[in-house]
Amino acid sequence: MGVSMLKEKLPEILEQIKTYFNQTVVYNRVLIDIIEGSLLPYVEAAMKKELSEKAFERAKGRIPPLNVLLKVVDKLTHIYSEPVVRTTEDPIDKELVSYYEKSCNMNTQLDEANRLYNTNKYVAVEPYLEDNYPRLRVLPSNKFIVYSDDKLNPTQMTVFIKIMELPKNRYQSMDEQMEKTIYYLYSAEEFLIIDGKGNIQYDKMEEIGNPEGINVYGVIPAVYISQSKIDLIPMKDTDTYNMSILTPLIFSDLNYCIQFLSHSVFFGIDVDVANLEMNPDSFWEVTSKPGENSKPQIGTIKPEVDITESIENIKEQMAIWFDTKGLKSNTSAQGSIDNLSGIAKLIDSADTTEARKRQSLVFKQAEDDLWYLISKMHEVWAMNGQIEERRLFSKDFEISVEYSDLKPFVDIKTKLEEIKLKLDNGLISKKKALKEANPDMTEEQLDELMAEIEAEGSFQKKVVSIVGENNMQEEMNAE
Repeated sequence: MGVSMLKEKLPEILEQIKTYFNQTVVYNRVLIDIIEGSLLPYVEAAMKKELSEKAFERAKGRIPPLNVLLKVVDKLTHIYSEPVVRTTEDPIDKELVSYYEKSCNMNTQLDEANRLYNTNKYVAVEPYLEDNYPRLRVLPSNKFIVYSDDKLNPTQMTVFIKIMELPKNRYQSMDEQMEKTIYYLYSAEEFLIIDGKGNIQYDKMEEIGNPEGINVYGVIPAVYISQSKIDLIPMKDTDTYNMSILTPLIFSDLNYCIQFLSHSVFFGIDVDVANLEMNPDSFWEVTSKPGENSKPQIGTIKPEVDITESIENIKEQMAIWFDTKGLKSNTSAQGSIDNLSGIAKLIDSADTTEARKRQSLVFKQAEDDLWYLISKMHEVWAMNGQIEERRLFSKDFEISVEYSDLKPFVDIKTKLEEIKLKLDNGLISKKKALKEANPDMTEEQLDELMAEIEAEGSFQKKVVSIVGENNMQEEMNAE
């Protein structure tokens, strides 16, 4: 796609911007807000729709800080938490890889990319220069849009649209914001700055020193990482937002109910309340119909809420939702959910092995693309004297990326129960049982442990025997 080709595509690109700016970009910003700790405003907004103004004012103070989305994202984001091994054959390539790993703080930045990938389903990473040193920038999904005109592979990005300058006026409509935003467009050959109406911003291109609008790298200077294999941009994940809000909202309802369980409703029938001091939270004054024979009385009504059933409902919904996110629920943990800490336990005990394996395949490909991009950008930076390191990657540069072994999570209680079952049924020896319970021990360490256990067993039997003999002697002396 050349310069003129990119300009010709502006109507289609503008349509893509309009579609995803309204439908996806703003929504993804909400999910990012939530994992950054701003959950409360969204729960309050949902609660306000359901309660009267007076009830809302009382209930909002009882919203629990239960950020389920943050817990789920943190649980899924692990492939860069352990050392990553990157290997290549050429000695100079090895040194350049090490140089970029350190200068770009590679693992930390890609860990953040993995975190946003698990939040919004897609993310981008962008190499750039800062004071003659290479850096790596993570672009969340509310900072860019992608476009493709590839007829053979429509999921292959051909234009990268970077959202650069949002209008300062927050009170405009969404369409007005979209039109007044400034976008940087990158194809493999061209660079262009436009506004949301498609007007090319030649003055801004002049300011950054690229009035001709040429992409000097010959490749799009960003790597796009997406969960979807069938769509260029994944569909927005509305269930994620709904469950993130629903869980604290239900617990807020329960907290609100518990408040009234602690305060009975007082009522009075045919009682003169003119001089009654209203200490209770609620007092209902009831008057009999004319002609009815009634006696003045004061009583209480105690509200009832089935809290256990409500929490069980939350548990079932959470477990199913976790499964859709690749978190295999642990059944023993599910059975213990009876409060907020139980929800956390359900997440902590979930097995992410399969999800992390899938992510490792995605990010291996992303790193292949990233290192290819770095090699191309490095060549331009080195040739123009823009970077301290002037050596070039070899023509046959390839890199292999290996992540640490992903061990499946096994609840320790469940694991020990399984070992005991095997041992009781004669399916494994004592030493084999110890090995399963302590997989990191060497043979020598296992032998030592076996000897210690047997010695302690003999000692305990001896103590029991001595205690038994002493008790028998005391009984005989008493007689």
